[in-house]
Amino acid sequence: MKKIVSIVMLMICFISFANAQKGKKDDVFNNPNNKAARILPDLNILLVPRLTNGGTEAVYEPVVGVNGRIKIPVNLIIKNVGFATSKPCKVVLYAHYQRKRTLSEIEHGVAEGAFNDAAVSEPMLLEAIEQGKDVGINHAFILNRFPNLAPGKKVRLSAIIFYQPLNGELSSDNNKSRVFEVILATEL
Repeated sequence: MKKIVSIVMLMICFISFANAQKGKKDDVFNNPNNKAARILPDLNILLVPRLTNGGTEAVYEPVVGVNGRIKIPVNLIIKNVGFATSKPCKVVLYAHYQRKRTLSEIEHGVAEGAFNDAAVSEPMLLEAIEQGKDVGINHAFILNRFPNLAPGKKVRLSAIIFYQPLNGELSSDNNKSRVFEVILATEL
């Protein structure tokens, strides 16, 4: 048993010494195990819909002259918590809503009352944000072909930042806002 433990320890020592002896490049030691912080931006988003009726309903406005399109006014707070100024990007609002299940959805186990469809807004252009700065934006997202059945029913609202290139940020995990589950209602 002692021989096995000593052999394993010897192998671990050889491997660690081999990693420590990696070559030099331009008189600077390169250690592949250390990942230096990259100088990239990192945007995160906070969505605050305009709420009424004690915070259970989100305000929407029909688009004048066009049937089936609506505006959902929201407030966005976007922060750059990275180490560099961001590039211009786009923000989109998703409204997931409940619609009648199809036969295929019933067969595949989609529950009654599930949020089984979504409407996507027209993208909002977001200007570059400097490192450590935050921006408050009041914007009305326009959703195309929004069904007439959805106003008055529950929807889930969330905003997503689409940043190009895909690996141009430290982390894209915080590019989606918290989800608000509300009822759409017109402001009286």
